[in-house]
Amino acid sequence: MVQKSVHATSDQPKCRLSFCPGAPSLQCSDDRDDKAKIIEILKQCDINHDNVYSKEEIKNVFKSLGSRWPAFRTYLGFFHADANGDGCISDEEVDTLVKYIVGIGYTVKQG
Repeated sequence: MVQKSVHATSDQPKCRLSFCPGAPSLQCSDDRDDKAKIIEILKQCDINHDNVYSKEEIKNVFKSLGSRWPAFRTYLGFFHADANGDGCISDEEVDTLVKYIVGIGYTVKQG
């Protein structure tokens, strides 16, 4: 069974996100905080700072969140969030993507 939620425990070293500089470490936190922090990670992974997210940028987000299958998660994220089918996640679609990310169990906490 795949563990979707990433939790730092005394048995696990605290992870640092390596794909998006300055991104928070992975631990448990509440849902509202997770959504805000995932949006922060999205902005940090927005390579060209246009607030439109390509598949490569979303793949980097999932890598930063510790996904074992970032390409697969990216595919499913686009399936859920790319409402107009243009191959990018725009500002209007970000909330749906964030809900998907939190809904599958990814959590983030500043640390």
